[in-house]
Formats: sequence, structure tokens, C-alpha cells
Amino acid sequence: MNYIALLRGINVGGHKKIKMAELRQALESSGLTNVQTYIQSGNITLQSEVSPTSLEAHIKKIIHTRFFFEVPVVIRTAEEWRHIVQKVPYDVENYLNKSMWCFYISPLNHKTSAYFLHSVLTKMYLAV
Repeated sequence: MNYIALLRGINVGGHKKIKMAELRQALESSGLTNVQTYIQSGNITLQSEVSPTSLEAHIKKIIHTRFFFEVPVVIRTAEEWRHIVQKVPYDVENYLNKSMWCFYISPLNHKTSAYFLHSVLTKMYLAV
């Protein structure tokens, strides 16, 4: 299955530094495939046959073992990501080359209300 992993709070202000080449190597060595990273952002695409929950735990363990700190990890399938993008309430085609799109993705828990989730998803757009 194709996944997108978002590592939160790495390479920001000189804290929790992770070189993407080292991260890719560590993830590939652990059996994950087609691992790709985007600049120093902590955004990763990869393939795995494990569940999202297992993949999250696996990546956290690799980071803790290899880099010696903990990082929140958010896992979404490629299909979930497509669904999120399709639900953007703006004319994407009209704004693609004129705007910056921000997506706020966080783990859902029992405290997440439908109202909060709706408000975040409808305020994702920031004009440049």
C-alpha cells in the first residue's frame, strides 16, 4: 500500500535534525520500499504492507533508535490524501500557480470533534 508519513517538528530551528538521506536509508533498511522524502520537511512517501498504526510505531522506533529522539508521526494512505485534496473548498485549478496550499493533518483522537475538523478543513487555504 502507498503511504504518506508526516514527521512533525523535525529540522525546525536547528532542533531534532534529521538528514533525509539518512532517514531514507534507515527506512529502506527496515524493509520499507520506494521511500522518497521531500527536501528537509519530514514528508515521506513509501510503500508497506503493514497497517497505518503499525507503520507509525515502526517509523517512531526507527527514529528513536537511529536519531535518539521522539517525533510525532502522522500516517495517511495515498487514497486518504487524495480524498483530503478533493475536499478542498476552493477552485484548485484556478489557484494552482498563484497560491500556497497548507494542509493541517493531525492524528484524530476521541477529543476531536466534527466541528473542529470541519473548521480546520475549511480554513486550509492561505493566499500568497
